[in-house]
Amino acid sequence: MKYVSSVVDASYNIVNRHNILTLSLAIKQSIMLAEFIAIDIEFTGLGDMKKTRDQNIENRYLSLSQLAKSHAVNAVGLSIFERKSDNEYHVHNYHFVMLCAKDHTISPSSMSFLVEHGFDFNDQFRNGIPYHPGNDVLDRDDIQPNSVFRNLFMDIICQDCPVVTHNGLLDLVFLYQSFYAELPSTLSVFIADLSGMFTGGVFDTKYISDFITRESSSFLSYLYRKYERAEINQKAEKQNHFQVTIKDPIQHKQIQTKFKLYQLGLAPTVNKPVINSGKPFCEQYAFHGFCQDGKGCIQSHDLDIILDFESQPQSHIKKKLKGEEKKSKPVVAMDSDPTFKGDGKKTKATVANENELANQTDQDIPLFVSKASLFKQDHSACFDAYMTGYIFAHQLLTEDEVLKFCKNRIYLIGKQMPLIIEKSRYSNFSQNHLLKMKKRTLL
Repeated sequence: MKYVSSVVDASYNIVNRHNILTLSLAIKQSIMLAEFIAIDIEFTGLGDMKKTRDQNIENRYLSLSQLAKSHAVNAVGLSIFERKSDNEYHVHNYHFVMLCAKDHTISPSSMSFLVEHGFDFNDQFRNGIPYHPGNDVLDRDDIQPNSVFRNLFMDIICQDCPVVTHNGLLDLVFLYQSFYAELPSTLSVFIADLSGMFTGGVFDTKYISDFITRESSSFLSYLYRKYERAEINQKAEKQNHFQVTIKDPIQHKQIQTKFKLYQLGLAPTVNKPVINSGKPFCEQYAFHGFCQDGKGCIQSHDLDIILDFESQPQSHIKKKLKGEEKKSKPVVAMDSDPTFKGDGKKTKATVANENELANQTDQDIPLFVSKASLFKQDHSACFDAYMTGYIFAHQLLTEDEVLKFCKNRIYLIGKQMPLIIEKSRYSNFSQNHLLKMKKRTLL
């Protein structure tokens, strides 16, 4: 029999900082309909294998925690399985391009591996969703890409449905540190927090395939192709099987964000006031070779204009500046905001220029979204998440006790027993977790 893959190209949505707000409502709706959600993450390194696979699980957690704090997430894949009937699913696939706004470590071998499997780093740095790891940062509003993504992650937590991973301990550690809160200092508290976060349970398809179905191999693409072939056979023989319909990408218009790069955490801020005394160029740039508004600055960064101005006789410069002072008062930018004067109030001149400033920030970077398909590409976050979800759907169909006996069992490399996600009576939730739950009125 000839086995034809059930998936097609472009069966996923690329989500970046320019469209996450536009797509967020549709993503929320698909999360609300989820029977289960599969997650996969790509990160900038795997660390020292001797430490991250330490036989002492407490030491292993500490090493994984340090890894997640020093490295970053490149991409998050979400595959949301919506049950339409007993054996039919509609699947919504999302590939979130992430960009850590904090300095972090990268592993050359990990980067080469991602490039080899289709990851586009130009796309990441042009369009990635800037995120701030650790505890919540105080954004000015909820339309900041970082806030939008964190809210989507909280929506997954609130959905109370199974979350599915494959060999998922490292994914869970990175998820917590990158998009939830600062990691707890001990494994017991981390486990307690996970049990409180994912009340629908966490499932690990690698654990199920190694310890329940006892497959000869349990790497992701092997299981996916084996089960895909099995489903094709079952369908041909009119036996019990499940059907998957992959939803088409959401049609929308790519609109570049209007945030300033320093607002996204992608450019340094300047704490000293920036004074515009009427000179025909940006004084901050003239003094330091750097401007907090970058290409969005409405003043000139032309070195020839700066040098021509400086080469003029001092008497001519003073006379010219005195004439400019009569036309407009100096504009002072406080706390990295060029719309304030010395008394903290906005000037008429800067109010008039606010819209122009807003339109000349992130939009100055040409919008270019990679056209390379990551679907059907092993080790891409979106396809790995889909394969994980597909494997879990097959395991649910063929193994009656999966939901009962495999809930909150996470595969541990080099161990003959799983990590059990269950709060001990002797451990407490972290304060960060309690605060997060209180905000969402879950406690």
